[in-house]
Amino acid sequence: NDQQKSKQQLIEELEDLRTRLSVLQPPSEWERTKRKLEQSESKYSTLVEFTTDLIWESGENGIFLYASPSIKNILGYEPAEVLGRSAFDMMPADQLETAHSLASEKRQSHEPFSGVEMSMLHKDGRRVILEASGVPVFDQHGNYTGFRGISRDVTKRRQAEEAVEEEQRHLRRLLEMHEQNRKLVAYEIHDGLVQSLVAARMLLEGAKHTIDNHGSDADKESCQGGFQLLGHAVDQARVLMGGQRPLILDERGLLAAIEYLVHEGEKYGSAKIIFTHDVKFERLAPPLETAVFRIVQECLTNARRHSQSEKVRVELSQTNGHIKLLVEDWGTGFSPESVTRSCFGLEGVRERARLFGGKANIDSTPGKGTRISVELPVVEA
Repeated sequence: NDQQKSKQQLIEELEDLRTRLSVLQPPSEWERTKRKLEQSESKYSTLVEFTTDLIWESGENGIFLYASPSIKNILGYEPAEVLGRSAFDMMPADQLETAHSLASEKRQSHEPFSGVEMSMLHKDGRRVILEASGVPVFDQHGNYTGFRGISRDVTKRRQAEEAVEEEQRHLRRLLEMHEQNRKLVAYEIHDGLVQSLVAARMLLEGAKHTIDNHGSDADKESCQGGFQLLGHAVDQARVLMGGQRPLILDERGLLAAIEYLVHEGEKYGSAKIIFTHDVKFERLAPPLETAVFRIVQECLTNARRHSQSEKVRVELSQTNGHIKLLVEDWGTGFSPESVTRSCFGLEGVRERARLFGGKANIDSTPGKGTRISVELPVVEA
């Protein structure tokens, strides 16, 4: 009995030991894989649950097979409300052709799509703009089964961009009206003031013969002074016309107008101005020609008034659908940080570039000159 008891006790102890050893044994490969899958599923379920983007899966003909909870905030539907509905039925009519074409193209090419903007209708009827990325899905036999993807609500972003674009269009129209007014003023000066000054000079020349023969020295001196004043007035009127809007810009285009600015700059300043160009266009859209002309005009005026440089370089080039303008001097320079919105000239350069979808960079160091570079998209006439 004692032997049987001892044997039974030994068996129980062995069973207990086996149980303990089984607990200490490493998990099988299947168990490890199962545990990883469960952890992965839990992690991605949490991400899907709380993401603000819409994660979706559709079958053939765009039928929703899955929609994440965020569809409630984006389109106003509960996920269950869209299951079994076609995404195409929830789109505005003007989007259907584009959406069907995109789906057909990607289904045939087996390629993903990314960053595609497409509108859908909210439950309350308003239009929502979504930026979608996705990939076509195929079964093990290569048969198309639908799409999986993610969509982001970009309605507010697009509305903000459209507001900025509308503001730019509005400001460009104002600039065009302003330039038109300047052109009219230039014509008025040319046809009114300058013609009167020239006529006065011709009359004075008619009287000069009599004064030279019979007038006193004082009369002769007054006559000569009158000639000088009239000549100066005509020159000033022509400078004023050029500042308003040179006729050459409308008649012969941007390059000739810049050459005119260079000539006038050298005439009334001490710096040597070098102008080089490498462009393919003949004429640009009038608002763009005006913008480039005004930018060059402002840069040369600043260089003449403030730089004290002996040389100014102007380069105009055209590359990959963009105009690149460079105006550089080797004068006194300044600190770009000191340029504020109260500095209308340089701020005007930046604003004109921005309004036409370009950018301006002002690089200057005290004592080392100034380099102003502007890049604008080409819009030909």
